[in-house]
This record gives sequence, C-alpha cells and structure tokens, in this order.
Amino acid sequence: MILQALKEYIEANPGVMLSQVANHFSLSDDAALAMLQPWVKRHRLRLVKLGSCSGGCGCGVSEDQWQLYWQNESQIGVTC
Repeated sequence: MILQALKEYIEANPGVMLSQVANHFSLSDDAALAMLQPWVKRHRLRLVKLGSCSGGCGCGVSEDQWQLYWQNESQIGVTC
C-alpha cells in the first residue's frame, strides 16, 4: 500500500527530492530509497544526483541530493 502511495506521489510531483518524499511519508531518506530500489532496478524510477553543498553557504546539506522522476513505459531507456 505504501509503495503505491510513493509511486503516486512521485508521479504527481516530477523532480521531487528524495528528502521531500521521505518527509511526506515520515521515513528516513535511507528507508525511502530502499523501498524505491525495485523500481530503480526495473528502470521505472530515475534518480538524478544533484550532489551536495560545499558547506560554505550554511544550508546544512552535507549529503548528496536526489531528484526522482517516474518513467512511463514509453520513457524507459530514453535519456534527456
């Protein structure tokens, strides 16, 4: 049930950050990413790594940031 809710949330919010998904579902980033791995392996979910902040701005983001994009059947294998 939560997997379907995760899918619907990502589809409704293209480019959503992994941290936003985790917060929305009250999960840690690692738990959310673990749940999404089967879709990543099947190329149904594309992860785009944005990198991390150097720390000079004071934003507190020290880990890599990930954007999530759901891939429809017609998009699998297509890269932009």
